Amino acid sequence: LELPTTRRLFRFLELFKNSGPHSNHEFSIGVMKLRDRLGMSSYAYVSKVKEKLKPAIEELIAQNYLREV
Repeated sequence: LELPTTRRLFRFLELFKNSGPHSNHEFSIGVMKLRDRLGMSSYAYVSKVKEKLKPAIEELIAQNYLREV
């Protein structure tokens, strides 16, 4: 994984995935809560967080780790 944000997001999702059985491997979290969990708390607006997460999400989709977000 190339981007630091991608690596942080991957590690966060791996913790969730390994924490127990989940139906259809679906996961839901608010953008601002995810921001805090990934250490991105300097971004005050949802739009800015989404902008910064977009390359990381695209990288995980390209690696076939995520199907959709």
